Amino acid sequence: LLTADGHGIRAGHPGGPSLMLGGGDHGARSGQPPPLENTYRLKPDESQRFNCRLATEILTAALETAVAGVGQKYDAESSAAEQARRELRELDSRRYKLVVNVSIIVQLLGQSAAVASRSVGNPETDNYATAQVSAGEFACVATVHALYYE
Repeated sequence: LLTADGHGIRAGHPGGPSLMLGGGDHGARSGQPPPLENTYRLKPDESQRFNCRLATEILTAALETAVAGVGQKYDAESSAAEQARRELRELDSRRYKLVVNVSIIVQLLGQSAAVASRSVGNPETDNYATAQVSAGEFACVATVHALYYE
């Protein structure tokens, strides 16, 4: 290690400067708690788990708005994804990363359409919600993946 003036420091060298990490006398010896506690969690609290039912309702509302305005807007898919993302952020799921995908808006002319989605996640903490809406001659599918992070 080098100091600001370019001199070397050898930790534990007799007579030389010592290197102390941790910033002082905290913990059990002084009777004071450390200034900051760890904030990581391996699993979410039950009150902060991703709520699939509410997410499906939010996705359905965003898709209904998008399908209703598909004739007037060329970017109905991206506006539906943005609306859903904004409303999903308001849920109390602070430790989740959300990936919103409005997959397809198609005109129903008797054809079939299939949408597939895969993700690699932890089944104990990660989750997803999906919604589909058909209105008039258009159909739309949306998925949100909620990935828990520590």
